[in-house]
Amino acid sequence: MLRNTMHRRSTARRTLLTATVALLAAACFPIELDVRDGKLLIVRGEGTYVLDPATGSLTLVRTPDQGPTVFARFSPKGDEVLTVTEKKDGFNDFDFMVGPTAGGPTRLVYQAKDAGYVRWSPDGALLAVSELSPDKSKEFDKQMPEIVLVPSGGGEAAHILKDTVGTTRWFKDSKRVLAFHATSKLDGVGKTKGDLVVASGVKGKPPALATAIVADGFTADLSPDESHIVFAAYACAAPGAKLPEADFVTHLCELDVANGTVRQLDQQADYALYAPDGQHVLVGSSGSSFSTDVAELRVADASLNAFTTIAHDSAKSGSGSDAVFPGWIDGTTIYYFGVKVTWGSTGKAMMLYTIGVDGTGRKNLQPAIETALADQ
Repeated sequence: MLRNTMHRRSTARRTLLTATVALLAAACFPIELDVRDGKLLIVRGEGTYVLDPATGSLTLVRTPDQGPTVFARFSPKGDEVLTVTEKKDGFNDFDFMVGPTAGGPTRLVYQAKDAGYVRWSPDGALLAVSELSPDKSKEFDKQMPEIVLVPSGGGEAAHILKDTVGTTRWFKDSKRVLAFHATSKLDGVGKTKGDLVVASGVKGKPPALATAIVADGFTADLSPDESHIVFAAYACAAPGAKLPEADFVTHLCELDVANGTVRQLDQQADYALYAPDGQHVLVGSSGSSFSTDVAELRVADASLNAFTTIAHDSAKSGSGSDAVFPGWIDGTTIYYFGVKVTWGSTGKAMMLYTIGVDGTGRKNLQPAIETALADQ
């Protein structure tokens, strides 16, 4: 969630984020890589790079000349890259720049204060930006995040949904955005009640797909065929149905879009992400871990019946700039940030790994990255 308190972190998390991976301390964007044709778009203090995990080679896309880059995404065609850069003379003031993937001049398409997430529409025409509203929410009596649609070629932005929580996803028609609309704050830190909705430029109340009680670091994911949606919640139900009593941990929830049914599984989950082919779901789970830093990664079949644990050292996700997400390189390979003890018993760093869907073939990419950037 985008909040003015986003910089308050535990000592362990601060150590983790100032280690080997991109330093995002000044921003509220999560650590989330983008993938195109098997290659990863990574943000480092030295610049934005395309990483080939097969060879370890790095190709520079953009230097941080205008200020530290905090987030980056490939365009749908892959020929351009969007970078979000924090202004050197501002505080949480961001420039959204688009330029060629091969490097070259960039164009400014948007500026925002207290932004926290962005997704490119499938047709490349729009950016869905999550940013803190300049006005207080009537319901929450404070500033809340809102979703703004920005033309990627430049132009007037459209504010389509206020009082939101977490990240977004586009539907394939490039007209609708999957988001969480907060309706009320509950007792307990980071618990919000609201609806999973379909946001667009259409006036009126957005259609609700599910109702839930969620954490600030909420994320939902669409299956590639858009038939199902997975997300994590303290409690979830179909719109209008009575919510189960909220648990003290978040559970894996699944929405069947066609028939509108919502089921809450026993599986504890912080987030869930579909594979590009829709055959598997990657689930991050920290409920059974006593560590403040790590979580388990599990892979489930598409029906969410069988779960296989593939890693125990994945960086635990939070909200805002504490959020760390793994992802899919293809239908059989996952990337994730593993936590490794480096100095003494408390010095820790995040290492970028790839691993097979069955938990085999784990590869540490961090040494190749550090070697390539050692002199920069």
